[in-house]
Amino acid sequence: MLRGVMLSAVFLSPYLVTWNQPAPSLGASLGGLSRCPRGQHCVSSEFSYILTSNFARQFQQPLPERPSHFIEPFELADDSIEGWKLLVETVRSQPGVTILETTGSYLHAVRSTTIYGLIDDFELSRLHTGTVLVRSCARLGYSDFGRNRRFVEKIRSEFAKQPREQWF
Repeated sequence: MLRGVMLSAVFLSPYLVTWNQPAPSLGASLGGLSRCPRGQHCVSSEFSYILTSNFARQFQQPLPERPSHFIEPFELADDSIEGWKLLVETVRSQPGVTILETTGSYLHAVRSTTIYGLIDDFELSRLHTGTVLVRSCARLGYSDFGRNRRFVEKIRSEFAKQPREQWF
């Protein structure tokens, strides 16, 4: 009996959820994408960290401490709409991904886990500098055991493999 309870706890531990979480705050604004909530189930290329880091580099100041949820933004070779469309298609081609909203500078997609059907929100926000901010966050739980970070890096890897002549 005890063995069964412990096995269940270990098996379900990645998906321990907090049922009283508020609805996810999504969307792009002047300050970038929404901040990551508490917990280890979100990665984001937080715009405020990018700005303060660039400021510190410009004025030769010590760099601020890098947040644990920070992930590097995507960089387009130029700020072409073709590069953005190629990035959107790279996201669309991922298994289990459904794009809910896309514009010329914003993308919101969701993906679900295969076993439990838990939902992750994935967002991109294109700045007119060739930088694309990214945020990937599980809707429920405290930890995703690096699942969102691996997903973003997989997209980055597949996007980097795309031939650049498609951009023009």
